[in-house]
Amino acid sequence: MWGTDLPSDPGGALRSNLYGLRKAIPIEGRLRTGRDGCGLALHEGDVLDLHRFQSLAQQARAAQLLGDIDGAARFSQRALDTWGDPPLADIPATPVMQPVISELLEHRHAVQESLVDARLALGQHHELLPFLMSLTTAQPLRERRWEQLILALYRCGRRAEALDTFTRARRLLAEDYGIDPGGPLQHLQRLILTGDPMRSLALPLPPRRVHADAAREPRPQRHEVPRPPAG
Repeated sequence: MWGTDLPSDPGGALRSNLYGLRKAIPIEGRLRTGRDGCGLALHEGDVLDLHRFQSLAQQARAAQLLGDIDGAARFSQRALDTWGDPPLADIPATPVMQPVISELLEHRHAVQESLVDARLALGQHHELLPFLMSLTTAQPLRERRWEQLILALYRCGRRAEALDTFTRARRLLAEDYGIDPGGPLQHLQRLILTGDPMRSLALPLPPRRVHADAAREPRPQRHEVPRPPAG
């Protein structure tokens, strides 16, 4: 609860917190105490925001595997809507809690990137540009963010800016880590340099898995990615 910043009487402070917890919420039959500490037991029907986030993220992945881009975007957005910012804001970032917070943020970044992939596949590159620019500023070492920004710029007909953005990303990675951009980022640059058709620059979705007993079912409608403006 306190990390290295202990109160003068940790045991008394803990008992005081537990007393306040009992007064604030009905926890009879839920509080578990032991040698290593105490915790709250979940009853059937209880739903945590974390569990809801995980369930919605799983539904987004399932929709993506079926080629349902609209569904993948919708479930990803709903998953992200369950979040507060920053996570666990009312809990001190003690050495015990910091890894938990970092893990939660990594899951959030993954779902956020999947949402951007889906929205790019739906042709929403114009709407995404300001958001992606802010993300690359806030998270400059996540190459996936740079890929998505460069692709959005290119699809908006801003080819020179897309290539300039690649140069900035390469310079940043070289200065901070002494490494070159990864394969996907370099491949995207080559496609833009050669004027590759827009369809080849689509962010790939996993192939749809069809079971034998569902082979006769109609496939979900796929969205065509709009081409960039001429010139």
